[in-house]
Amino acid sequence: MIVHSRDKYPQLSQAVINVIRNLTQAELVDNTHSEYNFKRQIFNGAIDSKPQLIVQCRSNHDIQTIVKVLKDYLPYVGVRGGGHSIAGNSSLDGGVVIDLSLLRDVTINTETKTATVSGGALLGDLDRASHEFGMAAPLGTVSLTGVTGLALGGGIGWLMGRYGLACDNIKRAHLILADGTTQIIDQESAPDLLWGLKGGGGNFGVISDLTLNLYPIEQVFGGSIQFYIKDAVSVLRSLNELIADCPDELTLTPTFTRYHGQDVLSIDFCFIGKSSAAAHFDRTITKFATPANHATGWLPFPKMQSMFDHTAIHGEHRYAKSCFLLQLTEELCGQLVEAFIKRPSRKSTIFIEQLHGAVLRVPEDATAFPGRSAHFNIHAMATWLPSESAEANKLWVSDLYTQIRGVTTKGAYLNYEMPGTQKRLREVYGSQKFNRLLLLKQKYDPKNFFRVNHNINPLLTD
Repeated sequence: MIVHSRDKYPQLSQAVINVIRNLTQAELVDNTHSEYNFKRQIFNGAIDSKPQLIVQCRSNHDIQTIVKVLKDYLPYVGVRGGGHSIAGNSSLDGGVVIDLSLLRDVTINTETKTATVSGGALLGDLDRASHEFGMAAPLGTVSLTGVTGLALGGGIGWLMGRYGLACDNIKRAHLILADGTTQIIDQESAPDLLWGLKGGGGNFGVISDLTLNLYPIEQVFGGSIQFYIKDAVSVLRSLNELIADCPDELTLTPTFTRYHGQDVLSIDFCFIGKSSAAAHFDRTITKFATPANHATGWLPFPKMQSMFDHTAIHGEHRYAKSCFLLQLTEELCGQLVEAFIKRPSRKSTIFIEQLHGAVLRVPEDATAFPGRSAHFNIHAMATWLPSESAEANKLWVSDLYTQIRGVTTKGAYLNYEMPGTQKRLREVYGSQKFNRLLLLKQKYDPKNFFRVNHNINPLLTD
């Protein structure tokens, strides 16, 4: 069991707790609370953090007041948005967590074609609200994910080929800094911080609300076409040829998974173009080999976004890594098939996420997000039962990445990464971006009050 613990973390006094209670409307949850075990649960069940106090905010005033109070008594705090962090950054063992999960408001502005979401809003909240106006935001692939955490880490999703990553569509944010002040972050008022928020994670403060671009999308064509594992290398070879001329409107994610008790390669995809082109791509993929299952069609975008929610059940035990590739070679495809077949747990998966179109047209230095030249993200997710070996599953992921390291390129998708060292973060971002993020961290959070994240330490860089 992984535990996010922090040595010598102080116990908050009852007097300070009473101050919070008197100044805010937040719900205070400790281990005497009847719902403590439920409220401390996070996405990754392998991380069994037991905070001393969970502060569930009910307003932006609550967040700001709590930060102002806690900064005088605690060296750092945890922050929970949607609670979907694979790394366990939504909690803090033995510490105090500022929990935004009750703050899920979504406001749609039809004139500016933007949506403003509160810090605890999930993708599904935004999808449903924007769909009422015939629009959608480029977000992720699972509706249970928190909007803010996803966007700050990059935001790979179904609409990225046409409209870019979620972080590319951040227009504005309200950021509560470590001194308790609130700063508006946009291109006019704080371009340096806006750059850092676009892929730099939660290093700089608490996002009380985030404004994102919306686009006119109602119906999409998508779903899954599954092929038997014996045909996987051949199917990926054919898919490579399709990807070479892939339009921005088509985003593909080949996934090694299970279907009705069998190992399969599932070609999951979303298309937002014309019906004639959708039918063409559907027919083309189906002809790669004899499908084990074919389930595609036109559907509302919120349904597409929630189609794979069953793969992201909160509380399952997980371990994951990410790496970027320039190309998907036949040798690599064979290695992925072999690794998938040998996985210790039948629940584990390997995703091959296609990065293309608008994602690659953003200049490398325009955002903190690393790896604008990569064409694929390989995401291995070990998922196991409590009765199965955690070490064997973690070793499976690590061994796979050691095996394919020779063909990877710079960068990684930190939303899929476990906690790492400063050296690892420097490798992911590259020295130039890492140093720029470090300067921002030293300017806006010099004492590292917000460190329960993929943390760039302003005091120590190993």
